[in-house]
Amino acid sequence: SANMLNDVGKRYIKNYIKNKILTVFSVFSYFFSKKESPEKRILGIWDIEKSNLALGVLIQFLTRLLCQAELKNIKKIDIAFVYDSEKPVTDPKFSSYINASNLHYHLAEIIPILNTTPKLGSVLFFDSHSNFEYFLAENSARYHIEPRFSEYAKGVTAIEWSFAVIRDFYLKKKFVPQLEFKQTTIKWAKAFIKKYAGDKSIISINLRFNSQFTPDRNADLEAWSKLFKHSNDKYPDIIFVILGRKGELGDRFKNFPNIIFSKDFNTNVEQDLALIHCALFHMGTTSGLASLAYFENIPCVLTNFRVRDEISNLWLKPESIFPWHNKELKRLIRDKESGDLLVKEFENLLEKVDKTEWQKRLNLEEIDSGILEWPYI
Repeated sequence: SANMLNDVGKRYIKNYIKNKILTVFSVFSYFFSKKESPEKRILGIWDIEKSNLALGVLIQFLTRLLCQAELKNIKKIDIAFVYDSEKPVTDPKFSSYINASNLHYHLAEIIPILNTTPKLGSVLFFDSHSNFEYFLAENSARYHIEPRFSEYAKGVTAIEWSFAVIRDFYLKKKFVPQLEFKQTTIKWAKAFIKKYAGDKSIISINLRFNSQFTPDRNADLEAWSKLFKHSNDKYPDIIFVILGRKGELGDRFKNFPNIIFSKDFNTNVEQDLALIHCALFHMGTTSGLASLAYFENIPCVLTNFRVRDEISNLWLKPESIFPWHNKELKRLIRDKESGDLLVKEFENLLEKVDKTEWQKRLNLEEIDSGILEWPYI
C-alpha cells in the first residue's frame, strides 16, 4: 500500500542520515583524536645478498634478536628479508645455485624456522634495497634495528657479531633466550618417535656433505658408518634419525637397520629441528640444523666445529665451549671426526644422559600417532 511504502521510505532516509552522521563522526575522531604511537619493535635485517640463506646462521641471528628484545624489554620482533630481484646473491659459492628464478624455493626451505621464534611479529620481504630503505625511512621511529643501519649500509652481515652478542647477554643475564616450538610441532615430533622408534631411544644425526663448497667441512661417512655399526651390534634399542637432505648421502647408510631418514617422511626444517629437540641426544657435524644444539639444553657431540663470525674466534679458543654450556653434556670438537672418536664420544654421552627422565619428558603414552596424518591437530 501507499502508506507502507511511505513508512519504508522514511525508515530508509532516517537510517541513511544516521549512517552519514556516524561516518562523519568516525572520520572526525580519527583525524583529531590523539593517536598513540605504535609500540617499538626489534627489526632484524636479513640482507640475502650479504648473508645468503644459511640455516644455521639464521638460527643464530634469531637467538641474537631475542637477546636484544630481552635487553630492551620489547615484546615483538619483525624480520625483513632484503634482496635484489634480478641478482639476489653475489657470492660465487652461493650464486652458482641460487638465482632469481629459484630464490623462492630456497626461501620456502628456511621460512618454517621463523615459527620457532618467540615474540615474532611481522615477516617482511623487499625485492630491492631501495624499497627497503624507503620503508625504513618512513618507519625508523618504530624500530630498534639489528644490525644497526650504519652497519647495514657498510655491508655488515647478520652473520657477524651474533655469538658475541649472545655471549655478552648470557654473562649479564645468566641465561640464553630459547627458540620455542608450537605445541602441534612437538606433538608431531613425539608421534614420529612413537611410530618409528617405538620403545627404542632415538638419537638425531646431522651430517653435512655439500658438494658445492667448503668440502673440508663435510662429514667422514666411513667414520659415521663405524659408529652406526658399533651401536647396532651393542645397542639394538637405539635408533638414529638422520636429518637434512638425504640426497647428499646417497645410499651410503641404506643397509643399516638402526637408521631412518626424516626426509623419507617429507619433513620440513621446523620438524627436523623438533626431532633434535625431542631426541635423547644429538650428534653430527657442525652445520645448519646443529645450531639449535648450541643454544638449547640439548646434550650433543658436534665435530668439525667452527664459527663463521671472526669476532667470536678472537675469544672462542680451541677446545673451549660457550659459557652457557653444560660441560658434561656438550662437546664441541674442532677436529675432523674419526670412527674411534665418534664411538668414544657416543659411549661417553650415552652413559651421562638421563634416559628415564627423557622418557618421562616425552610421555609417549599420551601421544596419538594419528596426528602424523594431515591435517595435524
